[in-house]
Amino acid sequence: SAAEAFLALGVGSAEPAGPPIDLVLMDIQMPGMDGLEACLRLQKEERLRDIPVIVVTAETQDEPLQAAFAAGAMDYITKPLRVAELVARTRSALRLKQETDWRKEREAELIAVARQLEVAKQELSRLSRLDGLTGVTNRRGFDEFLEKEWKRAARDGGPLSLILLDIDHFKLFNDHYGHLAGDGCLRQVATALQSSMRRPADLVARYGGEEFVVVLPSTHALDAA
Repeated sequence: SAAEAFLALGVGSAEPAGPPIDLVLMDIQMPGMDGLEACLRLQKEERLRDIPVIVVTAETQDEPLQAAFAAGAMDYITKPLRVAELVARTRSALRLKQETDWRKEREAELIAVARQLEVAKQELSRLSRLDGLTGVTNRRGFDEFLEKEWKRAARDGGPLSLILLDIDHFKLFNDHYGHLAGDGCLRQVATALQSSMRRPADLVARYGGEEFVVVLPSTHALDAA
């Protein structure tokens, strides 16, 4: 019966009840549910709506056939069935299904690649704003952040504080202990500055050489000090 056929297709369930369906061949006149209603129910199932449907009918009038096409049927075969016609139309429908499946797979692959590219783009953008030695924001990231916060403060009329500092006698330290020790010193200073920040909105950046900068949005000078 039509009800049993729909149970086999898994209509109305979250998962398919059996192997993938490549083609549905059904009569317009069926017990319990006609072919038009069956086509409409298939169209409501996202995972089934791409299955080609060929209806079998003894009708010769245009109205029932137009209704079948409107309901989602892709083709029809008139009774009595002729084997050559049935084979030809079935092959055509199956080719269409294969092309549709291939297109959907390609679309899914392209969507996955686009998402991966977007994640990689965001990661590259983040890395391009980090100082490679100390791990804090670099000069480029600082310039962009300061411009954004400056405009926000000007728009809202709020305070904005900036601390610019450098390491005393860093050249003497470098000359005495060597550049590797100097790099370690810069990293320790950056870590100390970063750990002293209390809010996610605060920014520590390497301004250049042994110079660092701290941007404190919505912060008055007294609080910054």
